[in-house]
Amino acid sequence: MTKTYSLITGASSGIGRDLAYKLASEGHNVILVARREQRLKEIAADIEENYHVSAEYLVQDIGDVARLDDFYEKTKAFNIDLWVNNAGISVSGDFLEIDPNDILKMLKLNTGALAKLSILYLQDYADEPVQLLNVSSVAGYALMESAPLYSVSKHFVSTLTENLAHELANKNKPARAKVLAPAATETEFVGVVRGDAEADVDYSDVFERYHTSEQMAEFAWKLLESDKVVGIVDLDDFEFKLTDPQFKYAGGN
Repeated sequence: MTKTYSLITGASSGIGRDLAYKLASEGHNVILVARREQRLKEIAADIEENYHVSAEYLVQDIGDVARLDDFYEKTKAFNIDLWVNNAGISVSGDFLEIDPNDILKMLKLNTGALAKLSILYLQDYADEPVQLLNVSSVAGYALMESAPLYSVSKHFVSTLTENLAHELANKNKPARAKVLAPAATETEFVGVVRGDAEADVDYSDVFERYHTSEQMAEFAWKLLESDKVVGIVDLDDFEFKLTDPQFKYAGGN
């Protein structure tokens, strides 16, 4: 039997890292993708030692869209039954003061790269019982005062993924597309937004409520094991809920 893998981008920290551990604990071989090679080496070695699965890694800046074709070609060496587009960044603050170049950098990663990799993967695997999981945000289902441009990028992720889910179903394809929408999650994310990924951020000083990345990895697993398309944190009670697509579908069934 051909060995299958779950590929996770943004796997050197946060939700991506902890989802890799969760998948490994469930017996899945994993491919870790991120920019920081040393971290990837350490995580891969730890996973193989503790979970006795295969853990490969590919060093890649997903935001470098000009090199995505070469990156995707490398992934063809593996049989991938789960592709997770988790890598993403945020630009927050007063939109009247944000550097427009930072906006373009964010959009390249959060929208352009994610869309390209999603389509490349489904073009190769739509006829197989695989899953595509795109990580959005609750900001991808609401307007967000503190980061309107980040919210726009995550709306793209949510609508793209829900649309792909509809299209796959309409074509009677076995592949599935799903979207994970976390709320505040304890990762390096806040430090990165503030310009220091290594900063020791006390999340209780920043957010009234938040989940850990380990919790979000568990939530992602529940979504993957379900027949639902959307896994989202409800901002009213902060519970994780599995739902059908949230956006109205303007065609087909």
